[in-house]
Amino acid sequence: MEHRSLKDVKLHPLLAGDALINKQQDSKQNKKNPYLQHLKQPAKPEAKPTFPHVIKRHEARPNPDAELDDLMRQVEDGGLEEPALMVKLDTVRWWDTCFINQQTGLVCYDSIDNTIVDPPPCPLPLALVEQLLATPKPLHLTESERKKLRRERRLQEQRDKQEKIRLGLLPPEKPKNKLANLITTATKDLSQAGAISEPTLRELKVKAEVEARRQEHDKRNAERALDAVGKRDKLLKKYRPDLTEGSVSSLLVKFDFNLLDEKAKFKLTVNARQNHLFGILCLFHEKCFAYVEGDASGIKRYKHLCKSRMNIQACTVHEGVSLRPSFDTFTVYTDSEFDAKRTLIAAGCEDVWRMLLG
Repeated sequence: MEHRSLKDVKLHPLLAGDALINKQQDSKQNKKNPYLQHLKQPAKPEAKPTFPHVIKRHEARPNPDAELDDLMRQVEDGGLEEPALMVKLDTVRWWDTCFINQQTGLVCYDSIDNTIVDPPPCPLPLALVEQLLATPKPLHLTESERKKLRRERRLQEQRDKQEKIRLGLLPPEKPKNKLANLITTATKDLSQAGAISEPTLRELKVKAEVEARRQEHDKRNAERALDAVGKRDKLLKKYRPDLTEGSVSSLLVKFDFNLLDEKAKFKLTVNARQNHLFGILCLFHEKCFAYVEGDASGIKRYKHLCKSRMNIQACTVHEGVSLRPSFDTFTVYTDSEFDAKRTLIAAGCEDVWRMLLG
C-alpha cells in the first residue's frame, strides 16, 4: 500500500471558498492578452525631418510674430515706451495695415476698439452704390410666364396696328392669298354655276404672291444679318468681362506640378485667354499656381476646368471680389518663381504671395 504525503493531498474547489477563486482571477488578469499588447506600449516619438534643406528653409523664414512679441515684452519691462512703439511695415499683416500710420510707423490707438471686424471693412464707392440703387435687379420669370408676356405683348401690338388702320394712319394690309384659302378669297371670280373662272391662272397668281412674300422675308433677314466683323464684336461683347469698379472676380488656385503635362498646361493657358481672364500662371516645381481676374462667368468656367475637367489635384486657395483689376494681360512663367513674385508685387498683390506661403 502506497503512502502519500500531505503535500500530495489537494483541497476540493468547493471547500476552498473565496481564496481559490481570487487566486484564479489574479492568474487570469496576469495572463498577457496578445490582442491588447499594442495598447499598453508607449507611443513612439514623432519622427524628426531628415531633410536638411527643408529645415534650413524653415529656419531662414522670418517670423514677424516673434519680433512683435519681443517688442511688446520690452514695453512691459519698461525698456521701451508704448507710444514710441515702432512697427516695421514689412512685418505687419495686410489686415493690420489700417491700424498703422504709413508715414511714422506708429500704432494708431484711436482706431482700435473692442469691435470685432471680419473681414476688414471695405467701403463701396459712391458711384457704385448709386448705380446699384438706380438699376433694380430684374425678376426671374419661368418659361410659361415669359411665353404669356410675349403673347400679351404681340396681341397688344396687333390691336394698336388695327386701330391705326381704322383711323387712316396706316394703309390697309394686302390680303394674304394662299393655296389653302384659294376658294374663300376668290368669291368675286365665281361664275353663275359657283365655279372659279380660269382656275389655272388664279393658282399661278397665288403662287407668285407667295413667292414674292418669301423673297421679301429673306431680304429683310439679309439686311439684319451681321457681317464677319459684327459677329466677332457680338461674341466679344458677350464674353468680354464687365470690369466696372466693384465687380472684378478673382481666383487663386494651386496645382500639383507632378500631374501637369503639356496638354494640361496648354488648357490652363488657352482657356484663360478664351474667357478673357487676366493674371499670371506660374508653372514651377515649388510654386505652381494660377491667379486670374475677370467676370464671374469666366472665373466659374476656369474653376470648373481646374477642379472637374482635368485631374490635376487643384486646390482653391482664395476666391473673392475686388474693386478694380490688378492686371491687364495674362502671362505665363515657366523659368523661375521670382519673376512671378516680382510681377505680383508690382501689381500690388502681395497678399496673394502671402497666401501661397501660408
